[in-house]
Amino acid sequence: MKIRKLTIKDFEQFNILMLEVHDHHVKNRPDIYNKIEKSDSPMVWDLDAMLRNKNYVLLGVELDGDLAGI
Repeated sequence: MKIRKLTIKDFEQFNILMLEVHDHHVKNRPDIYNKIEKSDSPMVWDLDAMLRNKNYVLLGVELDGDLAGI
C-alpha cells in the first residue's frame, strides 16, 4: 500500500471511486442526495481543476498498482 499525490492519470479510477461514494450517500441519505448518472458527474471536470489549484492536496491510496482509495 502506498499513499501518493493524485495525477491526471488517476482520472478514471478517481471518478469511479467518487461515484461510489456518492451512490453510498444517495442510498443512506436520499433526503439530501440525488442520484446522478455517470455522464452527469461533476467529477468529470473537477479533477483537473483541483489538481491545478494549489489550495488542494489530493492524495490516493495505491494498492497493487490501482487506486484503491482517495
